[in-house]
Amino acid sequence: QLGVLIALHGADPVALAVLPLAFTEPRADPVLLVRAGRRFGGPLASAPEFRRKSLKEKQALLSFLGRTRSEEALGFLAGVLAAKRWWPSARATEMKLAAVAGLESMGGARAADALESGTRGRGRRVRQACGEALARLTAAGAAGG
Repeated sequence: QLGVLIALHGADPVALAVLPLAFTEPRADPVLLVRAGRRFGGPLASAPEFRRKSLKEKQALLSFLGRTRSEEALGFLAGVLAAKRWWPSARATEMKLAAVAGLESMGGARAADALESGTRGRGRRVRQACGEALARLTAAGAAGG
């Protein structure tokens, strides 16, 4: 996992110290996760280095951000998913697909609302991903009680 983290974030010692908690400890200190989420979900998400990452890397990072369950993360992920572009691009589609992964990992009614809105978007791949994520969240909710 350390190799994946280094590939995702370079050798940033803060990231390497905090991000493993998201992957290995589901009950990690939420304050640390939110701080890391703010660092990686804000300016980094629009940085060229982030945009060049593979879809799987973006999904892993935004899933981590979603697991913080913070209002800031919800706003960021829902905003990415709802963003309208004059000229759709592969990069924009990848960011929306990664946001779907983040909203799914976040769970909850507000994330589900954002995913529901995504099922009415323009891109077929994004609509399909939103529908599948909603189905998994519904199934998990039904199984959980």
